[in-house]
Amino acid sequence: MPLHDLVYGEHRIPRSAPVPHRDVVEFVRSRPLYGRETRWIDIHLLASPLIDRSLLRTADPRLAALAQKFGILSHPPPR
Repeated sequence: MPLHDLVYGEHRIPRSAPVPHRDVVEFVRSRPLYGRETRWIDIHLLASPLIDRSLLRTADPRLAALAQKFGILSHPPPR
């Protein structure tokens, strides 16, 4: 099944390419993620924009905090 761009209102939201497993493992080894209760899918979501040099937008406060720490948060998290 092909992936389709997500459209929000009249705005097309770009998607990042999936990151190969070996690159995600290297991402974990090279960054201070231990002890942060980070889920594997969240690590993939963080790794992809870092590799693509794009930004991450999320409503998850924990993921937003990590994205902000790595400088890839699209907008400040909602309060």
